[in-house]
Amino acid sequence: MWSPKKYWYQEKHNKPWDIFAPAMDSFNAKSKKLIKVICLMMDESMIGWGPKTSKRGGLPKITFEPRKPVPLGTMLRNSLDCVTGILVHQDIAMDAEVQTEDDSSRRETTSSTSPSSKTLGGVAPSKVDSIRILKFTDMMCGGLKQWPKPKQHFLIVGNEDGKGDGRLTRIYGKDGERTKPPAKQQEQQGRNIGNAYVWNCFVCRGYLSKKGKQINNQTSFWCSKCHMPLCRIDRSKDEEFGPPGSRHLTCFDAHYHASHNSVICCGKMHGQKEQFPKEEQLSLHPRRSSRK
Repeated sequence: MWSPKKYWYQEKHNKPWDIFAPAMDSFNAKSKKLIKVICLMMDESMIGWGPKTSKRGGLPKITFEPRKPVPLGTMLRNSLDCVTGILVHQDIAMDAEVQTEDDSSRRETTSSTSPSSKTLGGVAPSKVDSIRILKFTDMMCGGLKQWPKPKQHFLIVGNEDGKGDGRLTRIYGKDGERTKPPAKQQEQQGRNIGNAYVWNCFVCRGYLSKKGKQINNQTSFWCSKCHMPLCRIDRSKDEEFGPPGSRHLTCFDAHYHASHNSVICCGKMHGQKEQFPKEEQLSLHPRRSSRK
């Protein structure tokens, strides 16, 4: 419709490339207002400029699959593909069953543009200490206008009211995943996300129950600096630790403000198999008399 009327009734193989020029100019003018991308027209003689693709493109999502080893005819490709050899990918709509087969479906990421020497934009609310996954789109969109977000990328909490300074974060696995793969029973129920990673709170393990056994309370949070598992909720009033008022500090306060060497945050990474010293465990329950 944008081409001159004289080309309307010609065969496709007889139409020159000039008919696409008005549409390409209009597309490029609109796209430059949003992002600095220019779309080019390429024929089979220029295929060497484009990146080589595979069935999955080497990316988490399917990108572009040519019909033949050397595509024939005219293609509309991003000029950035030709310069960098990298395909800009986007998420596609998948069923829940297909999404579970994706390696990155359960991954919780924190985007950052610090390695690319770009200014922080809408995709990176703040700099982070460790980069888990950095998508190529973060480098492209780093200078865009920052849009307000209803929620942050990952949960940041402090004390029990959730208004801390980000010293407690969710426990994640070796690949940066916050949840485990779904079990068979969960897959049968239609779930594509498993349970969260949980450890036993290290501060709670320093107390003994009424029967003299170690108290184990599971939590899905840990210290962002030393990775010591800590309870997010206030357990100081729980009866399993002793009478009311026997325990004064929460797990969070004991880790950052107490003088106990075993639970204080010292910057050293906490190991999952690390045991609480038995000689330092406390029993806050009143001792019963053995007299008869």
